[in-house]
Amino acid sequence: MYGQLLEKSIPETSNTSSTIETKKLEKGTLEEGMRTIVLQNPEGEALKDWQNGIRVFAASVIKRDKQKLLSSLEDAFAQNGDNQDYFAFITMLDNFEGWKPGKNGPSTAWTRLQEHYVPDYNQRIGKPAKKQSQNKKPTQQEKGLFDGFVDGLQNVAQTVINAFTGDEDKTNKEDLKQELSSPGKAKQAVSRVGKSILEDKAWIYECSTLISDSRANRQFIEDMEWFVGNHNDTYYDKKKGKVPGYYAGHDRTNERVLERIRAYMDNKLKPRNEKMRWLADIYANIPINKIIDYISKMYGV
Repeated sequence: MYGQLLEKSIPETSNTSSTIETKKLEKGTLEEGMRTIVLQNPEGEALKDWQNGIRVFAASVIKRDKQKLLSSLEDAFAQNGDNQDYFAFITMLDNFEGWKPGKNGPSTAWTRLQEHYVPDYNQRIGKPAKKQSQNKKPTQQEKGLFDGFVDGLQNVAQTVINAFTGDEDKTNKEDLKQELSSPGKAKQAVSRVGKSILEDKAWIYECSTLISDSRANRQFIEDMEWFVGNHNDTYYDKKKGKVPGYYAGHDRTNERVLERIRAYMDNKLKPRNEKMRWLADIYANIPINKIIDYISKMYGV
């Protein structure tokens, strides 16, 4: 009645209740969608690929104190957070141990990363630009993130060989691949005999350069980091949180660890069910024998 007098409609109570219930349902659906997005976390995968690309390249160009610099690189990643800006990261990196400038100028390793990822760095900070060769290949930043990552992994193989042999002028790609697959030469240059495979993780990123398939490359790095981390008493799982290390208490000698690495990768080729067939297909692109031979020669196993 009052609504008629004022020429306004007053919603019925039942309709109001229905509207509230509808909004609750929509909110629940939205929250569920948000949880799905968080679980998929494509941004996190992109960040991981971005970091792994730098790890692989860094491992290929560091000639001295490799473990020290790679460990320092991880500290830099932690401070960098989710940022994926090469210029900002390179600028920050020279504040970390091993990457800091010395009395003769920037460190060699830092300079190699700067030239590869931010070739116009000097111009951007106001320094005169260095003359570049007309034959210089596009950098990873000049390409798309994913394309640059894939192509960069293939190009890293040549850089790794040059770092091991000291020969910067070799151009025959087939010869380069053959040299990379011959771990004996690597051992002569950077022998790690006596070091622990579980404590010196540089081999993960070096071995990844033997894998040309980008998807297999990422899977190998992820799995080997999991493998090494699970030899500790506890391991932080992305889904389960802090859990006991799967290999905690196992023999940590290089001989037994290498046997375990081979068994781990061989088992990936034998899926327990069809749902895991995708993983077997990925591992079919990983040269397991070459990787085992590389680690064996490098650590004197």
